[in-house]
Amino acid sequence: NGCLSKSQTKNQHQITVVNEFPSTSKFYNDYLIKSETVLFHQALSDDPHISMWQNDEQLEDIHELSNTIVNVELTQPQQQPQHHRLRLKFPEFLSRYKEEDMFLIDEIPKTLRKYFIIPKPLQCPNALDTFQSAILLFSSRSSSTSIMHDEEFDSIHCLLRGQKRFIMIDTHKHSNIIEMLFYNKTRDDSIVDLEKIDYDKYPAFLNLKYYEVNMTSGDCLFIPALWIYQVHLFESNIGIVYNINHDHAIDIELDSKTCSPNEFDSSLTLDMIEWPAPENQPQSLKSLMLDLISKNVNGFEQWKRVFSKFYDSVDIDGNGKITKSEIQDIDGVHQHHISDIIYEIVHIISSKSKNSKPVNDEVKQQNDDTNDFDKSTETVTEQEVDDADEHVQLHPHHDL
Repeated sequence: NGCLSKSQTKNQHQITVVNEFPSTSKFYNDYLIKSETVLFHQALSDDPHISMWQNDEQLEDIHELSNTIVNVELTQPQQQPQHHRLRLKFPEFLSRYKEEDMFLIDEIPKTLRKYFIIPKPLQCPNALDTFQSAILLFSSRSSSTSIMHDEEFDSIHCLLRGQKRFIMIDTHKHSNIIEMLFYNKTRDDSIVDLEKIDYDKYPAFLNLKYYEVNMTSGDCLFIPALWIYQVHLFESNIGIVYNINHDHAIDIELDSKTCSPNEFDSSLTLDMIEWPAPENQPQSLKSLMLDLISKNVNGFEQWKRVFSKFYDSVDIDGNGKITKSEIQDIDGVHQHHISDIIYEIVHIISSKSKNSKPVNDEVKQQNDDTNDFDKSTETVTEQEVDDADEHVQLHPHHDL
């Protein structure tokens, strides 16, 4: 039933719960900078748009969605690592996702951004500069548990429909178990199920401290950067994840002059702000490797783990050699997964080097060139594809 055993509950930390979004300064100083998780209970209860996500019929009535194109994955995630990636019009996704076990994990397209009010902790101008992206999560899966993974960004997970359980580990306090958690070569996930740990096989987990939190529609959860987490779904889910650039966030100035404690504008939505480009990325794998040997990368162990993950993902048969056929087999979600790893590698380079440069415009072209999605059976015009490409960017993988 997904419940933790008695031996596990003794290691459970009590998560901090507050009944609203805090001020910007409190959020950054008390939670983000300290890498402390927190649940904002029913922080979206007064959001005027949350009701539109409660059933598919209301979404079908939104005219702007009729031509909105989204990137969708079709899979049985626990049994089959190779997902099948599609590009569909949103109405077709709604008509198919329950029967075909589809899930949507994509940057929020422009047509939907006006329905998302920027959370209070991010509304201060200085804080808004740390905003990286907003990801829409949409799944038909119920009674399922995700793989375990981490993210490079600080993130605020808000649940718009359904129920979820998160189990989280502060890796800053448990660095000794990271290698065990991330040893799977092809899927970047762990054989260790946090809900059913075999302590005889993994004695290092006996003293593992973790957080468990159950979320319902309207709740928002802050997960600090690099924390490991696993998600259990109880029913069909829709959520949004606001990603925050941690390196920028720890350097911003927050005081009464720059951020009012009561500053909140319910009319400030995602369509009203300029979205940042992805982190600085080389134009090709070759230039990425040249950057690696020419820059002062301090986090060698982190770099070694991530690059090993990259190599193992390309080396499909695990024989230690990368062949031409393995390169040719890189497509669909496998390609997307490798792109995410490269994104993580570049983030290490950017954050650890002494002189990181601003983002460049060439990464979008790189991403456009390397992402060939299957066409849906419904005709998608060239103009619609162009309109959709603005939100098809490399971004970290989020589990539903």
